[in-house]
Amino acid sequence: MHVDKNQDLETLVKLSPALLPKNIAVALDGNRRWAKKLGLPEIEGHRVGVENTRRLIKRASELGVKSITFWIFSTENFRRDKNFLTDIFSLAREYLGNGKYFDELNALGAKVSFIGDLGSFPKDISEKVLYYVSKSKPSKHVIDVVFAFGYGGRDEIVRAVKKVVKAKISEDEITEEVLSKHMDFKEEIDLLIRTGGKVRTSGFLIWQAPYAELYFTDTLCPDFKEEEFDKAVSYFTECARNFGR
Repeated sequence: MHVDKNQDLETLVKLSPALLPKNIAVALDGNRRWAKKLGLPEIEGHRVGVENTRRLIKRASELGVKSITFWIFSTENFRRDKNFLTDIFSLAREYLGNGKYFDELNALGAKVSFIGDLGSFPKDISEKVLYYVSKSKPSKHVIDVVFAFGYGGRDEIVRAVKKVVKAKISEDEITEEVLSKHMDFKEEIDLLIRTGGKVRTSGFLIWQAPYAELYFTDTLCPDFKEEEFDKAVSYFTECARNFGR
């Protein structure tokens, strides 16, 4: 069937869902700059950024997206100053403490998981994360929501190699498929979005995104709402994907 790619996304969902990305990754950047621009404490930018993810999850589910992964804290972020880390950990405890955010995701049909090195966080935070992962059992599973928390692409690969070594897999048995099974995230990324104006991936899901379409936007994370998300998805539908063939 011939499909006009200039049609709105809802029409594409109905007529040709294969044109839309199934696995999307979003590097959420620009929170601090957004807060500074408005004269607010930096942590408020992160708070609004987290709140905004609910809107993006809902929109992604409406478009039939299989999974959406948000990079919310990198391994490099641990190098930031003590005050920043204190504020971020306090914000994490706030969201992990009352559970309202995760209850709302559950109501949206979102099955939640986390990737990254949770062992780098204070014990109470990592334990709460694991608790909400175990509790995430929506009655109707609509979309997978993954939070990259304490995540780095190179770090993920190193940890995957260590898992292979620990499993005593022989050299002859090691293939791309075997290594993929030991990664935190095991799907191929179709569309990788970065907000905030930086034109680089910074190692985000580097193993999973060799053929991902890349979408960079100057829009700061807290302002990256449904309309901006739709622009990124529309960009994807216009890409010719031949996977090196």
